[in-house]
Amino acid sequence: DDHDNNSYLISLREGLFQLDDKYPRPDFIFINLGGDPYEKDSLKSSELIKLNRDQMLQRNKMLYRFVKEINVPTLWTMGGGYGEFSFETYVDFFESINDQVREADTFEVV
Repeated sequence: DDHDNNSYLISLREGLFQLDDKYPRPDFIFINLGGDPYEKDSLKSSELIKLNRDQMLQRNKMLYRFVKEINVPTLWTMGGGYGEFSFETYVDFFESINDQVREADTFEVV
Protein backbone atom coordinates (compact mmCIF):
# COMPACT_ATOMS: atom_id res chain seq x y z
CA ASP A 1 0.00 0.00 0.00
CA ASP A 2 1.04 3.61 -0.50
CA HIS A 3 3.26 4.95 2.29
CA ASP A 4 3.36 1.52 3.99
CA ASN A 5 7.11 1.20 4.45
CA ASN A 6 6.74 -1.29 7.30
CA SER A 7 5.14 -4.05 5.22
CA TYR A 8 7.31 -3.54 2.12
CA LEU A 9 9.96 -6.10 3.07
CA ILE A 10 7.35 -8.59 4.27
CA SER A 11 5.46 -8.25 0.99
CA LEU A 12 8.67 -8.69 -0.98
CA ARG A 13 9.56 -11.87 0.89
CA GLU A 14 6.07 -13.25 0.29
CA GLY A 15 6.36 -12.34 -3.39
CA LEU A 16 9.67 -14.18 -3.67
CA PHE A 17 8.10 -17.32 -2.18
CA GLN A 18 5.27 -17.05 -4.71
CA LEU A 19 7.77 -16.69 -7.55
CA ASP A 20 9.66 -19.73 -6.35
CA ASP A 21 6.43 -21.74 -6.24
CA LYS A 22 5.28 -20.61 -9.68
CA TYR A 23 8.70 -20.72 -11.41
CA PRO A 24 10.82 -23.11 -9.34
CA ARG A 25 13.81 -23.24 -11.66
CA PRO A 26 14.05 -20.38 -14.15
CA ASP A 27 16.87 -20.38 -16.70
CA PHE A 28 17.94 -16.85 -15.83
CA ILE A 29 17.05 -13.99 -13.48
CA PHE A 30 17.38 -10.29 -14.28
CA ILE A 31 17.32 -7.96 -11.27
CA ASN A 32 17.01 -4.24 -11.72
CA LEU A 33 18.22 -3.09 -8.31
CA GLY A 34 16.14 0.07 -8.34
CA GLY A 35 16.91 2.93 -6.00
CA ASP A 36 13.61 4.78 -6.32
CA PRO A 37 12.21 3.61 -2.94
CA TYR A 38 15.16 5.17 -1.08
CA GLU A 39 14.03 7.97 1.21
CA LYS A 40 16.73 10.30 -0.17
CA ASP A 41 15.69 9.71 -3.77
CA SER A 42 14.67 12.94 -5.46
CA LEU A 43 12.24 11.48 -8.02
CA LYS A 44 8.79 12.86 -7.21
CA SER A 45 6.90 9.86 -8.57
CA SER A 46 8.60 7.55 -6.05
CA GLU A 47 7.28 9.26 -2.94
CA LEU A 48 4.78 6.51 -2.14
CA ILE A 49 7.43 4.30 -0.54
CA LYS A 50 10.38 5.81 1.31
CA LEU A 51 12.73 3.19 2.71
CA ASN A 52 15.65 4.18 4.88
CA ARG A 53 19.17 3.08 4.08
CA ASP A 54 19.01 0.00 6.31
CA GLN A 55 15.69 -1.10 4.79
CA MET A 56 17.15 -0.74 1.30
CA LEU A 57 20.10 -2.91 2.32
CA GLN A 58 17.74 -5.50 3.80
CA ARG A 59 15.78 -5.55 0.54
CA ASN A 60 18.88 -5.96 -1.59
CA LYS A 61 20.34 -8.68 0.61
CA MET A 62 17.01 -10.51 0.61
CA LEU A 63 17.11 -10.61 -3.19
CA TYR A 64 20.73 -11.73 -3.14
CA ARG A 65 20.04 -14.58 -0.71
CA PHE A 66 17.03 -15.65 -2.77
CA VAL A 67 18.96 -16.03 -6.01
CA LYS A 68 21.91 -17.68 -4.26
CA GLU A 69 19.61 -20.26 -2.66
CA ILE A 70 17.98 -21.25 -5.93
CA ASN A 71 21.36 -21.13 -7.72
CA VAL A 72 20.22 -19.53 -10.98
CA PRO A 73 22.41 -17.32 -13.20
CA THR A 74 21.53 -13.73 -12.39
CA LEU A 75 22.24 -10.37 -13.96
CA TRP A 76 22.23 -7.43 -11.53
CA THR A 77 21.84 -3.89 -12.79
CA MET A 78 21.54 -0.62 -10.92
CA GLY A 79 18.44 1.18 -12.09
CA GLY A 80 16.64 4.23 -10.90
CA GLY A 81 17.85 6.25 -8.03
CA TYR A 82 17.95 9.97 -8.60
CA GLY A 83 19.82 12.69 -6.79
CA GLU A 84 23.14 13.06 -5.11
CA PHE A 85 22.58 10.29 -2.55
CA SER A 86 21.29 7.55 -4.84
CA PHE A 87 24.67 5.80 -4.94
CA GLU A 88 24.58 5.05 -1.20
CA THR A 89 22.27 2.04 -1.42
CA TYR A 90 24.30 0.44 -4.21
CA VAL A 91 27.58 0.92 -2.37
CA ASP A 92 26.08 -0.50 0.82
CA PHE A 93 24.85 -3.59 -0.99
CA PHE A 94 28.00 -4.34 -2.95
CA GLU A 95 30.17 -3.80 0.11
CA SER A 96 27.96 -6.18 2.11
CA ILE A 97 28.36 -9.01 -0.41
CA ASN A 98 31.95 -8.31 -1.43
CA ASP A 99 33.42 -11.17 0.59
CA GLN A 100 30.78 -13.60 -0.73
CA VAL A 101 31.33 -12.90 -4.41
CA ARG A 102 34.03 -14.95 -6.01
CA GLU A 103 35.56 -14.57 -9.41
CA ALA A 104 33.71 -17.73 -10.44
CA ASP A 105 30.41 -15.94 -9.75
CA THR A 106 31.07 -13.36 -12.44
CA PHE A 107 31.69 -13.53 -16.14
CA GLU A 108 31.97 -11.12 -18.99
CA VAL A 109 30.43 -11.50 -22.42
CA VAL A 110 32.48 -9.97 -25.21
